[in-house]
Amino acid sequence: MRRLSTLALLSFACLAAGCSAPEAPPHDVQPDPQAAAPAQPGALRQAIQQPIDQAKDIRAQTEQSGTDQRKAIDDATGG
Repeated sequence: MRRLSTLALLSFACLAAGCSAPEAPPHDVQPDPQAAAPAQPGALRQAIQQPIDQAKDIRAQTEQSGTDQRKAIDDATGG
């Protein structure tokens, strides 16, 4: 019985220690700026448009490869 009460007391102490209020951050400290420098005009548009243009180029190449392959098959089979 003594072990059980010691275990309960120890558990309660651990729970009570974990329930302390968090420390408030100091209010007089200014946060550091997150942006290093202002971006160039149009940089965001270029960053968005570049992968789209690459995907369009790859799609055109893939479609051309498919057309070439179909033509080669037709030439080989006489169709």
